[in-house]
Amino acid sequence: MPRAPEEVLEEAEKLADWFEQHGPSPENQQPVSQFFIGCIVDAVRLGDARDIAAAVLAARNAKVSWFQIGDALNVSARDAEHRFGAVVELAQAARKKVRSATSELPPLGR
Repeated sequence: MPRAPEEVLEEAEKLADWFEQHGPSPENQQPVSQFFIGCIVDAVRLGDARDIAAAVLAARNAKVSWFQIGDALNVSARDAEHRFGAVVELAQAARKKVRSATSELPPLGR
């Protein structure tokens, strides 16, 4: 059963949060794109489409190219974008809605 876009977005955000805490450091100079490509490859190896979608979404949010994502998925950049572009667009639209809604909230007072 396919996951709702909100669930995929939540998984991608968890992955991005993990990356912020455990990503490249002065001791570990692994480039950002390499980290996310590794996540995609691991998700493909495990065979969970939801995890693959979350990893692709997190990679796109980190500005990883469709070419690199396609390479990790062993498909062309065009095929990767065709398969996962809608997930990325839905997630970006959801983020814009959240930002818009929260920008209208009054500031928290002390």
